[in-house]
Amino acid sequence: MIAKLKHHKGTLLPFLLIIFLISASDLFYFSINEPHSDAIFRILTCFSAFLIPLYVFRNHLKLYAWLLLPIFLLIPFSIAAVIFFNLPINSTLVLSITNTTTKEATELIGRYLFLFLVIVVLTIGLYFLLLKKVSSKISSELSFRISVWSLLLFAILPWFEKNPETLHRGYVVRIKANLYATFPFSVGYCSALVYNQYHLIKTSEKERNNFSFNAKQDSFASPSQKQIYLLIIGESSRADHWSINGYDRVTSPRISNRENFISFSNTVAGASFTEFAVPQIITCATTDNFEQHFKEKSIVSIFKEAGFDTYWITDQEDEAHIRIHELEADHIYLERQKPSGNVQMENTDMQLITVMNKVLEEPGNKKFIIVHTWGSHFDYGERYTNEYDKFQPSLKTVFARPSDFSKKNVLINSYDNSILFSDAVIDSAISIIKNTTAISAVYYISDHGENLFDDANHYSLHEEVVPTVYTLHIPFFMWYCDSLKNIFPTKIDWLIKHRNNKIGVEDVIHTIADMSNIHFSLKDSLKCIDQEFFKDSKQKALSENDKVYYYDSLRTNK
Repeated sequence: MIAKLKHHKGTLLPFLLIIFLISASDLFYFSINEPHSDAIFRILTCFSAFLIPLYVFRNHLKLYAWLLLPIFLLIPFSIAAVIFFNLPINSTLVLSITNTTTKEATELIGRYLFLFLVIVVLTIGLYFLLLKKVSSKISSELSFRISVWSLLLFAILPWFEKNPETLHRGYVVRIKANLYATFPFSVGYCSALVYNQYHLIKTSEKERNNFSFNAKQDSFASPSQKQIYLLIIGESSRADHWSINGYDRVTSPRISNRENFISFSNTVAGASFTEFAVPQIITCATTDNFEQHFKEKSIVSIFKEAGFDTYWITDQEDEAHIRIHELEADHIYLERQKPSGNVQMENTDMQLITVMNKVLEEPGNKKFIIVHTWGSHFDYGERYTNEYDKFQPSLKTVFARPSDFSKKNVLINSYDNSILFSDAVIDSAISIIKNTTAISAVYYISDHGENLFDDANHYSLHEEVVPTVYTLHIPFFMWYCDSLKNIFPTKIDWLIKHRNNKIGVEDVIHTIADMSNIHFSLKDSLKCIDQEFFKDSKQKALSENDKVYYYDSLRTNK
C-alpha cells in the first residue's frame, strides 16, 4: 500500500510542479509587496482551481498538462511586469498594452529584451522538462480525492481572505474576486474588461456621431480679429516637481517668469492612467459617468460648432478612448518619434510646437488646437534633448529599470530633466502665440502624475490598481494675452482668486469654453473656475473595476 502511494506521488509530482510554476508570478509579487499573506491565497487558489478537473483528466493527465501550454506563454509577461515595473497584470496594464505603439514597445522592451528572453527560455524549458515526466494517467481513487478536496478548498478560501472591498459582499462576488485576483484568471478577467470597453466604444459610434452640444460663441470681437486657444495635454507630470509650484529644483524657469500666467496648484487627475484620464479632461464625462464619453463628443466639437477650425497635434498614436475624440478634429497631425544616433530623438515634443506654428500660418481667424505630448512618460531619458540633461547622473548615461529603487536618484534626475524640457515646450508655444497678436490663451494640464519611490511602498510609474496622491496631483497652468485680460477682467480676477481651490479635471472643459465665451448645452457654471460661484471639486479619481477614490482620503492614508 505504501509503495503504491509513493508511486502515485511520484507520477503526480511533475504535474504539481507545473501548477506551482503557474503561481510563481503571484508568489514573486507578494513576496516583495504587501500584503505578503496574499501570496498564500493566490497559491492555494491556483492549485485548487487547476486540481478540481483532475478526476476528469485522470486517464489523460499528460493531455491536461499540454492544455496548460498557453498559460506558460503568458507567465514570462507576468513575471516581467513584476521585475520591470513591480506590477501584477491588471486591467490598466492590459489597456496600456493594447494602446502601446511599436515605438513605445521598442523603447521599453529594447533594454530588457535579453532578460525577457532568459525568462521565456527558463519558463518554457522547465515546462517541457516537467511535461516529459508527467504520467499519462493516475488512479481514479487518488484523482477523485484530490478533486473533491480541491473543490472544498476553493469554496472556503473566500471566507478567510480579508479583502475590504469584498468583505461585506455576497459569497458569489467573493468567489469571483478571489479567482479574478489570481494569475492566470486575472489576465482573462482584465482582458474581458478591456474588450468590453472597446465593444462599447464601437456600439456607441452612431450615438456619438449624432451628438451635438449646440455650442455658440457670444461675440466679443470683430470677425477680422484672430482668436487662438491652445490646450497642451502633458503626460505623467506631477505638480510637485515643478518649481513654479514650490519644488526646490529649478525645473520651470521659463514659465515662472511669464506674465499673465496662473498655476492652479491644487488640481487632481480623474485617473492615474492615460486612457481613463484624458477623456475626463476633454469631455463632460466624470468618474461617476465615465462611459458617457463613448456617447458624447469632446471639447473639440464644442469649438468646432462655435465656428473654429480645430486641430489635433500629437506624437502619441492614441487609440480607443482618446482616438474617438481625436477624430473629431478638422485636421490631425501625427509626428512619429524616430531614433537617430545615440538614442537621441529626431522628433520630440518640441516638434509639435513647430507643427503648431505652421498651423497658425494657415488661413482662418478662429483656431482651437490640442497638442498631446509625450511629456514625462517613461523612459524619462528619451523625453528631452541633451541640452536639457541638467540633473545628473541621468538615464542618458546610466541604465535603470523603472522599478529599480537602487537607481532612484538617476530616475528622479531624468524625470526632472523631462519637466525642464516640458517647461521649454510650453514657453515656446506661448511665445509663438503671443507674437500673433490674436486674442489667445494657452492651457497646459497633465493626464496624471507619476510615482517616484515616494514612500515605504516604493511604487514607480503609475499603473497601481489603487491610485496614489503622487499619480493624481497634477500641474494645470494657464497663460492669457493682454487683450483677453482687457475683455474679461472679472473672469481673470476669479481665475486668480481660485488658483488654490480644489480643482478637478471635470472643470477644465467648462472653464476653457467659458473663457472663450462659448455656451453649450452641458455647460455647468459651478465648474467654471473663472466664475464667482465656482464650486470646489470633490476631486475623485477612477480606477479599474469602476472603483472611485477620493483624493483627500488617499492623502490622509498615505
